[in-house]
Amino acid sequence: QGIMMGQTVDVSEPRAAAADKKLRAEYGSKYDWPAVTILHYDGARILLKALDMAGPNPEAIRDALEKIDNFEAATTAVPKKPFSKEDHEILDPKGVFLGVWKDDIVVRATH
Repeated sequence: QGIMMGQTVDVSEPRAAAADKKLRAEYGSKYDWPAVTILHYDGARILLKALDMAGPNPEAIRDALEKIDNFEAATTAVPKKPFSKEDHEILDPKGVFLGVWKDDIVVRATH
């Protein structure tokens, strides 16, 4: 099936497809590597939400990040509650999968 790699973004899923479409429209040929860009898009959205909640104070930002819940990520690997006091790792292992190149995009490997 080709070279496989660990992935967190499946652009065939509706939220990831919407983010991919938005980014392609905005950046055109400068937009590359959806798997990396969309994951960073989610990370930036989480950080901006924390900044809206907390302002520029570093400790308050950390606390706000830990309070975020029901987050609608474009990636399946980012859980609804990305962080807690005990867990500062954003990726949910259940959302990571093997991907393979197909028709110029990375898709879930079937085997």
